[in-house]
Amino acid sequence: MIDPPQPDAELLALGNEMDELVAALYSADTDEARDALSARYAAVQDRVAVLVPHTPAGLAVRLRLAWNFYVEQDETEHRHGPQPYSDDRTRLLWALIRDAERLAIPPAA
Repeated sequence: MIDPPQPDAELLALGNEMDELVAALYSADTDEARDALSARYAAVQDRVAVLVPHTPAGLAVRLRLAWNFYVEQDETEHRHGPQPYSDDRTRLLWALIRDAERLAIPPAA
């Protein structure tokens, strides 16, 4: 039996790329590397922002984009989630991302 196509395949691929780009940006060691990564990251963000999710997994990608915008000034929160000093809004957004990711996992048979 062939699995049906994933309705959010593009969003999921962009979400993976977004995560990889964030990690690469934090480890880039030259301005040129950061500039190239930042340009691609901006293009990925722009595309994720306009795609409409059809699944919880797709919604999680868009919520992660919102997370990236919301906490981009705090490297620790950005990379690792809420910290002891995080406010309630930050914790709520993180919980919504985790809820969407959890809903995307199929129940055990």
